[in-house]
Parts: sequence; C-alpha cells; structure tokens
Amino acid sequence: MDRWQQQQQPGTVGSQTNLRSSSRHRDLARTMVSNMSLDTKIGQMSQIDIAKIIQKNDDGTIVPLYDKILYYFGELAIGSILNCPNTNGQQWNATQYREVVTAIRNVTDEFGLPPVIWGLDSVHGANYVHGAIVTPQQINLAATFNTTVAYEAGRLASKDTRAAGITWLFSPILGLALQPSWSRVYETFGEDPMVVSEMGAQLIRGIQTPDDDEDAVPRRAAACAKHFVGYSMPRTGHDRSPAWIPRRHLYQYFVQPWRRAIGGSDDEGRVLTVMESYSETDGVPNVANFDATRRLLREELGFEGVLVTDYHEILNLVDWHRVAADGYEAVKLMLRDSSVDMSMVPLEVEDFAQQVRTAVTGSLIVNADEPENISSRYPALPRTIDIGRINESAERVVALKSQLGMFSEKVAIDSPLIETVGRAEDRSLALEMTRQSIVMVENHDTLPISATSSPVKVHVTGPTSNSLSYQSGGWTVDWQGSPSDTFFTYGTTVVEAAKTVTNWQVTTSCGVSILGEKCDDEDGASPAALATADFVLVCIGEENYTEKPGDIRDSRLARGQIDFVQRVKSETSGKVVLIYFGGRPRLLNGAASIADAVFIAFLPGPDGGRAVIDLITGVSNPSGRLPITYPHYFSDGGGAPYYSAVSDQCTVGAGTLPHW
Repeated sequence: MDRWQQQQQPGTVGSQTNLRSSSRHRDLARTMVSNMSLDTKIGQMSQIDIAKIIQKNDDGTIVPLYDKILYYFGELAIGSILNCPNTNGQQWNATQYREVVTAIRNVTDEFGLPPVIWGLDSVHGANYVHGAIVTPQQINLAATFNTTVAYEAGRLASKDTRAAGITWLFSPILGLALQPSWSRVYETFGEDPMVVSEMGAQLIRGIQTPDDDEDAVPRRAAACAKHFVGYSMPRTGHDRSPAWIPRRHLYQYFVQPWRRAIGGSDDEGRVLTVMESYSETDGVPNVANFDATRRLLREELGFEGVLVTDYHEILNLVDWHRVAADGYEAVKLMLRDSSVDMSMVPLEVEDFAQQVRTAVTGSLIVNADEPENISSRYPALPRTIDIGRINESAERVVALKSQLGMFSEKVAIDSPLIETVGRAEDRSLALEMTRQSIVMVENHDTLPISATSSPVKVHVTGPTSNSLSYQSGGWTVDWQGSPSDTFFTYGTTVVEAAKTVTNWQVTTSCGVSILGEKCDDEDGASPAALATADFVLVCIGEENYTEKPGDIRDSRLARGQIDFVQRVKSETSGKVVLIYFGGRPRLLNGAASIADAVFIAFLPGPDGGRAVIDLITGVSNPSGRLPITYPHYFSDGGGAPYYSAVSDQCTVGAGTLPHW
C-alpha cells in the first residue's frame, strides 16, 4: 500500500469522503471524471505555457496558432494554460485574449471536453492586460494597513483579468517577508502574520466575489494563494534556496495566513486554489512533500481546492533539487507523496502525460516477478500509482471549473467588461491606494511645501525621478518589469508631477544611474540649479527584478547613489527630500539621516510620482506605515526582522544597559 492509499482509509481526515463533498460541483466532477479516459484525466492535470500556441511574426506581433490550439486542447485534452504573450513590452489587450479564449472553448466543445482554465499572474492589477490600471505592489498595499484597499485591489485585478476572458489569478502571495534581501519581498504583505493574514484574506475576497453584472462573463474568478509553504524564508536570501524553519516557528508564523485564507467563512473568502513553492522545507522539496501538501495542507488546514505546481517544478526534482533520476521518477514522487492536482508543466506536456500514464499502468516494468517496491531508495517507490490518485486530482480541477461557472457560461469576444478596462474611475481608485501606501519616515520641519504666491525653486534629480518603470517594479508589462516607459498607457513620474504644481519653478537632472554610475542628462536639464534650489527632491532606488534574477549579495544600496545624496546635501542651500523607490529594504547607509524629509515609496505603480508630490505639497496627508523592519545601517542587524516574540524585549532601566 503506498502513501496515497494510506491517506484514503476510512476515518482519516484526508479521506475520499471528505475530499469529495456533497456539493453539486464535486458531484458533477465525480460523474464527469468517471466517464473520462486516463489520457483525458491526465490532460486535466496538465497546464501548458502560452508559448506552445503562439508565434512572433517578423513585424514583432504575436499571433495564436490555431492548429496548435486544436492539438493541445482537443487531441491532448489539456485542461489549463498559463502566462501572457508579452515580448519586449508588447501586450495583448482584453479583446485579443478573448479571441484566443473563445477559440480554445470552441475546440473543447467540439471534443466534448471540460473548458480550459487560464491562469495569469495578475499580481498588482491586471498587469499583463494592455491598458489595464496597475495597482501598487503588495508591499505597498500592506503599508496602508487598510483592508478595504486590499479588497478593492483584488476586485480591480479580477475585473480587468476577467475582461480578458481569464478566470484564474495567481495572487496573492501569503509568505512572510522575514528575509529582507529576498527578491520577492515587494510581492508580500510584509513580515507580520496578522497583517499578511488580514490583507491576504481581503485581496482573495476581492478577486473571488462575483460580478454584480450578470452580463459580465465570466462573472467570477479564482484566487491562487502562493507559495505553500515557507518559500519566503530562503536561508541564504537567494530565491529558491532551501528554507530552514523550525516546525514550531512554521506553525506560529508562516502557517497563520494560510489558516486564514483556507478557513474563510464563505465561498468568496475561502481561497479556491493554492500554488506550491519552488523551495524545499525541512530538506524536502515542496512539490513532493507529504508532510506539507498532504498532512498540513489537506488534513490540518482542510484545503479541498486545486493545488498547482509552480513553473516546471516537477522536473525541477531532477535538475534543481536533485532527488529524482529522471522525469518518470519525478512524476512518481509527486504522485506518491504530494497532493498536487495540476502540473505547470509547462512545455514538455507529451512527456508528462506519458510519465503519468506509465506510472499508473506500470508499462515500464520489465520483470513482473519483481517485488512491489522496485526502487532502492527509501521510502521505496511503488511499482504503480493507484488510479484513485489521478481521479482525485482530475475531480478537483473539474470541480473548480464548475465553481467558476465555466460550464454554464461561455466567453464571447465582445463583453461589457472590455469597456471598463483603464477607465478614469479605476485610475482614481488606484491613485488613492498609492497615496495611502507611501510612508513618510522622517520630516524635520520641512513638509508640506505650502502653497505660496511667490515662486518656489524645486530641483528634482536621481535615477528614479523620471521613470514609470522604476516606480512600478517587476511583474509590470513584462516579468522583469517594463523595459521602457513607452509601454505604459498612463502614469506620472515625480518630475512630471512636480511640473504641474502652481508656482513651482522646476529644474531637473539625472544625478546618477540606477547603478550609481555617471549618467547623461537629457535636453533641458539643469544640474547646476540644485545649488540654489529651495528644495531638492532626490529620488533613489533599485532596478527592476523579480525571482532569481533579483538575487543580491549585499543589502546596501549602490554606493554611487549614497555618495550622490551626500554630494547633493553638501552642494545645496535648500532642503533635501529623499524618496526611495524599491522592492525591499535596501540599506541607505546614512543617506536618510542627512535628509530633511524621507519617503519610503516602495513600488507604488505608474502614478507613484503624482502621489509623492501630493504628499509633499499637503494635498494628501501621509498615512502609510512600514509593514517590514527597515534598518538605518548594516550594524542594526542588516534588516533583522521583528518576530513579535514576548521574550524579545528592549533593554531598559539602570543596571540593564547594553554592553557596549
């Protein structure tokens, strides 16, 4: 008996009875799956990248390949697709997505198959749909400490993603940002379990609440909480490195947001899907982690929805985690030990199907007289995987599609939702979120700069002062962030917003590059004007990144940027206002101490410049608060997080002073 079969014995929490609830969605799924062939069931467990069905033309346009759509979603019965067709900043609009969605649906209808569910990384607004309003990154939402902001961000992301005909949002991240150098800090709600739990729950509710308009097809989308579990605490600080978390700390801190998300009181608040992580916890890769995905996720937390892998993660058991000899063994490990329902394959889908098929039928076994456990590793791999393991996952996938109304609704190319993408009221809503998300951490009798009848000389400088891209960060237009501001359909930089203020005489300069090196000023720049300015707005920060390309070895901001701030302070007679745009708490090494006012803006989005100027001028009152520990210097612990432990207390009173 293998580990999956042991979990299905009567009386266990993870039994088939509990997994297959009496809901009509589960009943429908059970009936449909019972009539499917093994290949169709495997297809429902497979998710392919959009790269498999598109091509880039010589003129740079990206078009669907309808023969590939027929092959993958008809002949192979693939149940899901992910990703966007972006190449060097080019995006599809909602209508272009819908054209492909409807083409795929026509194929599945022709073949008598369940609809295909499309997953998209709409992590701060529908950031991959051309023209959609981008909301602040999750770390900014956390800085508002306003759960209504999180709900509205989820609702807007859902609306604009559904406008593209897509019903699955890979959002939110529920990890705790307790490793400050990690490249995905900005995608989290910070370091506090309570804040992450409450903000995450409301973002999920915003995504999953059905549209009030019955003609707004699709009316509902699924959130996907990620990444289960411990991924946000890589021991080295580098993305995808192992997490070393004591079990008690895992439960006390990292599991709490998952308990809140999975235990929601109603269908809108209870997350429908979960994504496992690239990392390993306690030395075991999460994609094949029995304790994490069976015992903790399914039994203890009671999750009954779809569990999807992260990108290529099953094959990562071979070439990343090094625990499987080949793809066949990796698939067997996943099926035996985890409760994963869908593999984000994403490219080798025929291989995955063959590997699952072989694992179930045992067709690779040469000698039928070999013992049941044919592997020498411990625990030994079974000769075959029980078909019930395949049915379990296929049923969850089909039930999800039923919950989202995908069988009863049919997406058309035209929709009233399309007209709402990028509307003015959505931009106003995002701007208000942005204002609330920017944190003023220092103000030495400097701000606000009050309105006056006489001119005020303001110099704006620094590498992030005139960049929509650096204000927005990764997962904006492209995976690693927009390669150019020309791909944005709206937005205001700090420079642009400053020039709109009445009676401000604005001059500009580039200062230094994002790497702290020499930069070339644009036409009209006046670097010498900072000497006589009344106020100098110095905008510094990080280049764009996410995931592995964002790894760093030093938390300190580029030395050239810090030196530039010090030079500005020494050369100007005016007040210096420092503004930091970045996705994690980079050490400013004293730059904040010499400024007259300091804003930590994180990654507020395209209208971040407008919001900063509104705060500086008093149009809006600063209300944001830091959701993560932000140290002054490396000697402060380099960003050691606050664990809220009752035994971790400050030194107070005579006789208990620090030992300097």
